[in-house]
Amino acid sequence: MRLRALWALSSMALCLSPLAALAQSPVTSSCSLTLPSFTSSAPNIFNDQQEQYLGEALAEQEESNLHLIPPGSDDQMTRIGERLLAALPPSGVHYRFRIYDSGEINGFSLGGGRVYISRKLIAAVKNEDELAGVLAHEIGHIYTHQAAIEFTRALRFRIGTTQVGDRADVFAKIHLFFSTPPKEGEEKDREKVDQLLADRVALYAMTGAGYAPGSFVSFLNESMMNKGKTGNWLSDAFGITSEASQRYRTALKLISVLPSGCKEIQPTSSTAFASWQKNVVEERAKAIAEGVNGDRPIKLDPPLRPNLWHIRFSSDGRYVLAQDEGSITIVDKAAVKVLFRIDAPDVEAAQFTPDSQSVVFHNSDLRIEKWNIASGKRTSVKELVVYDGCRQTLLSPNGDILICGNISFHDGNPRIDLRLIDVESGKVFFEKPGFYSGSKFASQGATYLLALESLAGINFIKMIVSPDGRYLIATSFDRSLGYDLEHRQPVALGGKFQELGQARMSFLGPDQVYLIGNEIKNGLNKARILSFPEGRLVQETQIGDQQVESTSKGRTVIIRPLKNYAAGILDPIQGKILVGSKLAALDAWNSSAAMEGSTGGLFLAEVGVPEMQQVILPMGPLPNPRAAAFSSDGKFLAISLRNRADLWDLQTGKQLSLIRPFRSMWIDGEDHLIGQFTKFLDKEPTELKLSLTSSGAHDLGKYESNDWQYRNMQVRFKPQGHDKAIDHHATLEVKSMETQTVAWSRDYPHEMPACWEAEDNRLVLAWDLSNDTAKSEIKSNPALQRESSALKNQKKGLLLETVTLTTGVPLEQVVLPEADLSNGHSDQRRAEVSGEFVLVRGEHGNTVIYSLKDGSKVGEFFGFVIATDAKPGLIVATNREDEIILVDERTGKELQRFSLGSPIRVAQIVPGTLGKDGSILILTADQIVHRLPLPGETASETALSKGSMP
Repeated sequence: MRLRALWALSSMALCLSPLAALAQSPVTSSCSLTLPSFTSSAPNIFNDQQEQYLGEALAEQEESNLHLIPPGSDDQMTRIGERLLAALPPSGVHYRFRIYDSGEINGFSLGGGRVYISRKLIAAVKNEDELAGVLAHEIGHIYTHQAAIEFTRALRFRIGTTQVGDRADVFAKIHLFFSTPPKEGEEKDREKVDQLLADRVALYAMTGAGYAPGSFVSFLNESMMNKGKTGNWLSDAFGITSEASQRYRTALKLISVLPSGCKEIQPTSSTAFASWQKNVVEERAKAIAEGVNGDRPIKLDPPLRPNLWHIRFSSDGRYVLAQDEGSITIVDKAAVKVLFRIDAPDVEAAQFTPDSQSVVFHNSDLRIEKWNIASGKRTSVKELVVYDGCRQTLLSPNGDILICGNISFHDGNPRIDLRLIDVESGKVFFEKPGFYSGSKFASQGATYLLALESLAGINFIKMIVSPDGRYLIATSFDRSLGYDLEHRQPVALGGKFQELGQARMSFLGPDQVYLIGNEIKNGLNKARILSFPEGRLVQETQIGDQQVESTSKGRTVIIRPLKNYAAGILDPIQGKILVGSKLAALDAWNSSAAMEGSTGGLFLAEVGVPEMQQVILPMGPLPNPRAAAFSSDGKFLAISLRNRADLWDLQTGKQLSLIRPFRSMWIDGEDHLIGQFTKFLDKEPTELKLSLTSSGAHDLGKYESNDWQYRNMQVRFKPQGHDKAIDHHATLEVKSMETQTVAWSRDYPHEMPACWEAEDNRLVLAWDLSNDTAKSEIKSNPALQRESSALKNQKKGLLLETVTLTTGVPLEQVVLPEADLSNGHSDQRRAEVSGEFVLVRGEHGNTVIYSLKDGSKVGEFFGFVIATDAKPGLIVATNREDEIILVDERTGKELQRFSLGSPIRVAQIVPGTLGKDGSILILTADQIVHRLPLPGETASETALSKGSMP
């Protein structure tokens, strides 16, 4: 539960003390205040120490979704927070102030002194006083124990808890709370978080610390887009005064009764704060590796090259940029060499500026960077602050304009707004509210399409920019806009441009546009070339159902896909494919082409010339693989991305072979890899068996998209009903991949099971207790009936059954209380069996350990399981992307916690054998395999002595 504080309005409030309390005492100095009462009569079962335990438990749940920035030596935020706390009477709560890397403009707090501020909010404040106001407000929530009060009520209402004990007890009750479904009427029973009370504490602390109280009010008004509204008695009477207006009005009144010496305090600006703010905004967060005793790291040699997804020439044809999921590499085309590489995770398509001197790019958080090619250095970085955000964006090639699109629905009807923002100033200079507005007269198809596109993250505005960076065309259904980005003025679109609609389009040089219309016959679509901006028809032709994109220069376009290629360069005037590429990343500059090679890297070519030049690109971080696994003995590692896969011998770290991509695989005890290999280039999907010690390969046969692999078996749901559904009235069929023969099958007249993994030769079948299949199974089993009856809510939970993978023989059955908390919309529960235990992942980042024998709970922790081994009784889990948690599965106790400094990708526990110690293998995004010793019997004591607990 996140207590959204200043920016995301909450629906919670406590009683407000008299407003004038801030100025009840005589002024004894230029600004002298008497401490008002900040106490609440609401029940609170937590003392200060227990509230800190509460904060630790909530942090475990909350921080798994945050990218925290390690505090630097110049931690101005902590300095400001401590200055504010010094103005308040001391308490038994220890405060922590942390920055998290996010595009949301927000600050929030948890119980026990934990305050979190987004990097974007730090970019948004104009001075130290405004940040002090945000911090003071969050301190106000904690100082008045609002999280403790809220959880006192919530724990009582949902799970019947009326008291808490030590740290373990607080953690256990918070876990139980998050894994228990809300009760009917729980929302109505919730008291409101008192934003006004937190504001009163904030203004007192700010003023007492010497900060300008007016900065709090001005930033509150701006960040909540309140526009100076205060409401009045009439809007109050009808209950239509917004909470933002109420808070703004109350803060103004509080300031109005302050002594004049307090009201007159003005914001200050220090060089130290400005320098710190600039560093926080500009520098990307970097994880810090803590180091682990006994680690024997192995560098993959060579590492797996990430897939390219975007290639672009500079306007003068001199340079090429190649972009993968985590980086951008700049290449000198003539010299055929790499100039420099930019770390750029999760950014949109990079582009060269029209003068070919720089590269610009942005991400969804509206962070915009510009890099100079000659120096290989970043010349500017901007964090645009747009309080209502941008759902869709496009950056102009100069990097000086951001096109921002938003979609909202009013009474079920869509409305699209379009804005152009000056990057340097952050100001909107052109706006089209209601660029497209649906109504009851709008076509249902348009409304439905927009709703789907919005939910799926698909662009709801079609936007293209001319190759010279000057002109923008934006369309949405029957609305279109032409705009001159250089002179910042609209351009009238004439002729056929009035019929754009939702057409796929791209510029064909600076003065023509290529449009793909509706299908006419046999999968062919009408295509037109129009003059820009007049809209005069230049040529009409046909094209398949393909996506189209401008090339960097020339009257050609990139089309995707083709029959035998992932992408190609099309001359639409001649109707001729000039270049075909087996992979999708491709661009052209007149007769020059650049594309990704099947083995990775960048290839440069000239149209009609068979020879190609390869550029070896520097390695970027390994993205999340499509599939990856260690062999059970730890000798081998296999990783697959979208375009390629690799095998390594972990005795040496050397690559064994580069192979075609796979979607799943398993390595048996005789060093054979058995996997499902996806369609790639001219090869169809198939199941293969490869020898890792020789070059032998055996084709096992084709598979369907709904067939999934578990170890060396293929699992399939075969429909029995007329509706061809596979979620009910179907057959579960398991067959050997090596022999392609059915090993066993089972018919289910009602709901089909979810199929999950065990670490041995078992398959886990699972049903929600509300399903008819689960009810039927329980009805026929007295032990399951007893377990089900013991649940407080017999309709909520899981029925698990394990079977022998190769025969289907039933083994164990158990009823567990883990309930679906999503009301059937996005059930995220998942269970894994390890020896005698079931590890169930909940829906709030928690894992609970149960006995497979009787369903009794063993323990719980925050984090997701990534490897287990029943022999040492060890669980390897991760809660933050670069952090490993080791847990004893027999007790649920944490043994050790450490960071490897790079996101975790895959892990495997290798048990000890005769004369050989066991180990934990962990692959990180920097393509290093860490080989760690298994914790000994005293590992728990060692971990605790090293401060592994949060």
